[in-house]
Amino acid sequence: MEQWLPNPARVRDRYWRIRGENEATRGLSPADRRGRSCLHAFDRTTGLRDRVHKLRDDSVELAAPWKNQEVSESLHGIKEIEHPAAGVLSLRLTTMQVIGHPGLRQVLLTPAEETGTLNRLLGVAGAGPAL
Repeated sequence: MEQWLPNPARVRDRYWRIRGENEATRGLSPADRRGRSCLHAFDRTTGLRDRVHKLRDDSVELAAPWKNQEVSESLHGIKEIEHPAAGVLSLRLTTMQVIGHPGLRQVLLTPAEETGTLNRLLGVAGAGPAL
C-alpha cells in the first residue's frame, strides 16, 4: 500500500477489520487499529448501534432495506475528515476488490480537486509542505 503514498490507503475485510494501512492513513489517525473494525470507534464512543436502531425505528424508508440487508457500502464518493492539525480534508473515496481475496477491499483516498487538501495531506503525512 505504500505505493499509493502520499494518498491514504488501507485494506479491510468483510467485517471492516483493518488488515493493513499505509503511513498516510496512520497520519490521519495515528492509533494502532490493525485487526480492529473501522466501526469500533463509532460503536464505543457514539453508540452507533443505538443510533441505527433509532433511525430504523423512526424511518419506514430505512427499516425495510435494513431488515432485508439491502443497505450497502459506498464504493466511491467524497469523504471529509476533520483532522486536528490539518483541518477539513476532502478526499475522493475509491473502494476496490482485492483480486484473489474475495473478503478483502482496498480503500484509497485521494485529494478532491481544488480543495487545498493535497498540501494539507502532505503536511500530515510528513512528506511535503508544512501545514
